Amino acid sequence: MDDEIVEVSPTGGLNSRIEGRWDLLEYRALARLVAVLDYGAKKYGDENWRLDPPELHLKHALGHIFRYLEARRLNGRQPVPHQPGDDDLGHAFCRLMFAIATEEDGEERG
Repeated sequence: MDDEIVEVSPTGGLNSRIEGRWDLLEYRALARLVAVLDYGAKKYGDENWRLDPPELHLKHALGHIFRYLEARRLNGRQPVPHQPGDDDLGHAFCRLMFAIATEEDGEERG
């Protein structure tokens, strides 16, 4: 056996150790992210976002964040959107993910 760390589950199963607390991911936030990704892929194409630099994704993320905050200020609270196109927090989350990915893509190219 190699030097890989093996953990024993509570029921006795052996597993490779996984770094990070993947169990802490929030399903509802990820579901909204996936809905926005699906919406964007249908509108612009699957990988179109990779053509833009991190700064542009951050600009759009901030626009969605401030639009969300303004709606909360005016309405007291913004309801959870039923359509991905109306989900400012989902779009901000998505644009932040794009900024991270394109930042790392740029480092690989640079």
